[in-house]
Amino acid sequence: MTVHTLRGAKALAAAIALGAAFALGSTGTSAAVGLTRHTVKQIAAQVIKKKAGSLDVARADLASNAASLGGRPPQAYQDSATVFTQRVLAPTTDITLVLLLNPGDWYVSWSARFTPATNAECWLDWESSSGKVVVADDGGSSLEDQAGHSASGVVHVDYGSTGYFHCHGTPAFTTPAVEPLQIVATPLDSVNNASLIVFGKRGVTPRGASARR
Repeated sequence: MTVHTLRGAKALAAAIALGAAFALGSTGTSAAVGLTRHTVKQIAAQVIKKKAGSLDVARADLASNAASLGGRPPQAYQDSATVFTQRVLAPTTDITLVLLLNPGDWYVSWSARFTPATNAECWLDWESSSGKVVVADDGGSSLEDQAGHSASGVVHVDYGSTGYFHCHGTPAFTTPAVEPLQIVATPLDSVNNASLIVFGKRGVTPRGASARR
């Protein structure tokens, strides 16, 4: 982004003042009295033209930054999530969906409701030349007519890797007509890894542990 610094502004003001003073000094007092606004503008224009090469406004290499933020286009700062949906119309005990994402870091979440499904589990995994990574696993049993499941996780997608969404349940299940299975993938600019503190060692009781017993 081009910045007109105080140095450039002072140089411009000084240049114009110098030009006017030069005009006054060289033409004498009688000529100075006859100076018109048009004459002053002509003098200022000549001074600016001579000084333009040293002014910050002439640095065209910085002007290109005016259309970018930190060297990146404005579009790079807009969240752009991809939403996948799939209806399961025919009863089945297993489904596998393929996810194709561009290389990079992604936050992926999913939600599903099966009917009937007394015991179901779903998860995401990414397979590449370096191995398989499993994330966002959720499962359990339900005594209701419908079972809802959801989970989320962060994955790093390598070039040539393929993502899969798996679900297994018994008995055979379908998805409600108004609530298809949904997967949402959002690209991330960066991911910072951090460690968690493990409680419970040598008599250390986590906060709230006694209240949950």
